[in-house]
Amino acid sequence: MAAALEGTFRRDVRPTLSDTRARLRRCRGRGALCAGDALRPDVVLLLADREVGAHGAVLRARSPLFVAFFGERAWKARRWTCGGTLRVDLRHMRWREVPYVLRYLYGAEEEVFDAMEDVGSAVELVDAVFGAMAVANELLLDRMVLLCSRVIQQRITIANATSIIADASLFHATALVQSV
Repeated sequence: MAAALEGTFRRDVRPTLSDTRARLRRCRGRGALCAGDALRPDVVLLLADREVGAHGAVLRARSPLFVAFFGERAWKARRWTCGGTLRVDLRHMRWREVPYVLRYLYGAEEEVFDAMEDVGSAVELVDAVFGAMAVANELLLDRMVLLCSRVIQQRITIANATSIIADASLFHATALVQSV
């Protein structure tokens, strides 16, 4: 949009949001901080099994937890690195559950669970989605919890109904509990 406002004559505004979101996903997906890129991540999420770059503006825009954290000056003061990144310790979370939540934070909705390559059975799928629900619940992502509930609802059987109710109750997924 800035390019359209430059100059003295009228220019058409070219939509760039989808291109920018794709660049953000590519940059975040590389895992490394994209040095020299204007869209390089300014937050590093420290997980149990890896470090993941993310963008503070995206995290704040989608998660009330990050709004609260990043709004606290005292909380941020001890977490800045020399490279200008903010390190967030989430070492109790594993990478297996986090990519679905990151996909949601970066704008995906219904397609969050489309790419589940490492899931072989319905039981593994339900376990993986409950793992993502745990992360979403901790990050106060109510809409993501509902998306997880919808995926799990499609896999309810008589054999797993009681365990699904127990797990859903643990995460306060009342819509899922009521649907079972």
